[in-house]
Amino acid sequence: MTGRPAERPNPDAGVLTARLATRVPPWLLVRLLDDGAAMVWSDPGGAGASGFLGLTGDRADVVLLDADDRVTVGGHPVTRPDGTGVLTGLDGLTDLLRARLAGAGTWSSVLGWWGWLGYEAGARALPVPHAAPDGPTAAFALVDRGVRIEGATGELTLVVDAQAPDAERWLVRTAARIAGAMPDPVDETPGVVRARRRLGRADYLDRIHACLEAITRGDAYQLCLTTTVEVELPPAYDPLVVYLRLRRTSPAPYGGLVRIGDRWLLSSSPERFLAVDVTGRAVTSPIKGTRPRSADAVLDRALAAELAADQKERAENVMIVDLCRNDLSQVSQIGSVQVSELFAVQSHPQVHQLVSTVESRLVTDALGATRALFPAGSMTGAPKRSAMALLAGLEVGPRGAYSGVWGRFGTDGSAELAVVIRSIEIRPGRATLGTGGGITIGSDPVREWDETVLKVRAGLAALGVG
Repeated sequence: MTGRPAERPNPDAGVLTARLATRVPPWLLVRLLDDGAAMVWSDPGGAGASGFLGLTGDRADVVLLDADDRVTVGGHPVTRPDGTGVLTGLDGLTDLLRARLAGAGTWSSVLGWWGWLGYEAGARALPVPHAAPDGPTAAFALVDRGVRIEGATGELTLVVDAQAPDAERWLVRTAARIAGAMPDPVDETPGVVRARRRLGRADYLDRIHACLEAITRGDAYQLCLTTTVEVELPPAYDPLVVYLRLRRTSPAPYGGLVRIGDRWLLSSSPERFLAVDVTGRAVTSPIKGTRPRSADAVLDRALAAELAADQKERAENVMIVDLCRNDLSQVSQIGSVQVSELFAVQSHPQVHQLVSTVESRLVTDALGATRALFPAGSMTGAPKRSAMALLAGLEVGPRGAYSGVWGRFGTDGSAELAVVIRSIEIRPGRATLGTGGGITIGSDPVREWDETVLKVRAGLAALGVG
């Protein structure tokens, strides 16, 4: 458990706030204020949606799970509390995040841990076979200050942990910086980039056939086969500019970006992994089933109706719903797990999606629930362990942040996490995009390949790949 008070205080207890008269666009806030160890911009798509820019100044508040599965803080491995070695693995990371939340002096939904868990962190923790990671498998920063952005009005409110030694000074200084901001035009001209798919069309189709053979043998019911596109970037390529292009063409409920050190995660995700409120109510909303959008309104409605009625897509969706019910039941009150929505069609700028929702009442905290559900069943297949082991032999490389989760664990015990899909991971010199889809016995291999192309289109366009 998080160690939060049994009686909930008022929202933002222990937080200093300052409402500003100045209105500036969120991207300019990033330019002005991103000068520390880490930054997050939570940028939900949709009219009137509110956002948050969170900041971490101290490297000692940055926690990684490195490629060797060691928990590090500020770049240094963490010793176990009993002094018997180094803290390791997803359990070690979870314990450290939980301990810091328990000691927090605030009660806030936006202040707390922000970051991402990569797929390989979950594979190691189960444990199942996986590709060797090529970098950290998780990264979180303890956000103790930031700016709330009111979506309907653009109103800005500064928030900072009252216990921060520079809290009042930061409020005054930051208000002055924003008041004096002079927006410069953003150069959104893409640089010259080169892209390479890890698996080309022929290779991916071969692996779909291997998935179908495994399903026929009874080794799995469904396999979420993925691949990546690697994009070589020129020096000084600007991730913020890429994100601005992505949010314009593909706004999403879980849009946003995270920068921790020199690594960026740009999200255009439509999929909720887990939401937990301060009462312990948990919600997960897996997506399985996709159709493209059409500029022709009649055809667009027909595509949505086709998705809703497609037996293969419905079967794929219900398999993952059942998996999520099982995962959630391990950490929920008996009898509280229920499917509140089944086979709903949600429409986004690029695609229609088939979405279901599972809810429960937790007997653990948000970190414990995340540990039980991770990795997301929509990105593994079913049964989860068997599917992940099979996929490790087919995907010929790590997934990284893709098909992991990103979001926050608030100091009030709440959480909001999204599945990392339709997203871009950027490190110096290169960007990585993941794509894939669920393979069932009813899959059409060519159609599955086409779906992977559709899902990555907006991200590649944002990077300047034609």
